[in-house]
Amino acid sequence: KLIGAVLAGVMAVAGVPGLAAAPLTVSVSAASTLAAPTGIKVTVTDTTVKLSWNKVSGANAYRVSKYNSTSGKYETYKNTEGTSCTVSGLSAGTTYKFKVAALVKSGSSYKVQTSSAAQTVKTKLAAPKNVKASVGATSVKLTWGKVSGASAYRIYKYDSAYKTYKTFKNVSGTSYTVSSLAKGTYQFKVAALTKSGSKYTAQAQSAAVKVTVSGSSASSSPASSSIVSFPAFGTSKSAAVK
Repeated sequence: KLIGAVLAGVMAVAGVPGLAAAPLTVSVSAASTLAAPTGIKVTVTDTTVKLSWNKVSGANAYRVSKYNSTSGKYETYKNTEGTSCTVSGLSAGTTYKFKVAALVKSGSSYKVQTSSAAQTVKTKLAAPKNVKASVGATSVKLTWGKVSGASAYRIYKYDSAYKTYKTFKNVSGTSYTVSSLAKGTYQFKVAALTKSGSKYTAQAQSAAVKVTVSGSSASSSPASSSIVSFPAFGTSKSAAVK
C-alpha cells in the first residue's frame, strides 16, 4: 500500500493523465515486536524447574513453553503475569527444554512476542530412599538405597549453631558409620552425587533421620553405691550396697 501510494503521487506530479487529481494518502500501521525476556535463571529439584526472568517493558504477561519430544514442538505450559514460573510434575534425572516469551494483550487474547533462546535443564536425581540408622553407644550407622545415575553420596549433619545441614562426608557406597559421637541428639540427610570432571554436584536430599546417642556403652558403665538402713535383731545397722 505504501509503495502504491508513493507511486501514485509520483505519477500525479509527473502529469500522468487521469491521476493528477488523485490525493496522496499514506497510512502505515505496524506494531513493533517486543524483545525476548533476558536474564533467565533456572533452579531445579528432582521434580520441578523454576524459571525466572527480567521484566520486559510493554509486556502484559509471559508465556512459558515446554518442548514436546513426541511432537517435536514447543507447547504452551503456562501464561503468567509475573516474572517467574515453576514447572512441576517432572521426572528425576531427566533433560527438558523451555522457552519464555512476552505477551501483548489484544482484546481478549494475547499476541506472542519474540521467544527466548531454549533453556536446556536437567532435573536432579531422586533422593535416596529407605534411609535407616542403627544407633550404637557412640556411633550411628546410616544405610540407604542405591540411586540410579549416582556417582557417589553425600552425608549431611545438622549444625544446631548455624541451624542448617552441612556436608559431613562424601562416600562411594550406600552405608557409612559416623563414630566418636558424644551423648546427644543428631540429625542426618543423604543425597546422591553426580560427577563432572573432578567436581561433584549434589542432588536431591533425603528426609532427615533423627537419632539419640547415649554416649557410653552399658558394659563400661561404673557400678554405683548407696547407703541404706535396715533393722536387724532390733538394732539399726548400715551397709553399703552395690
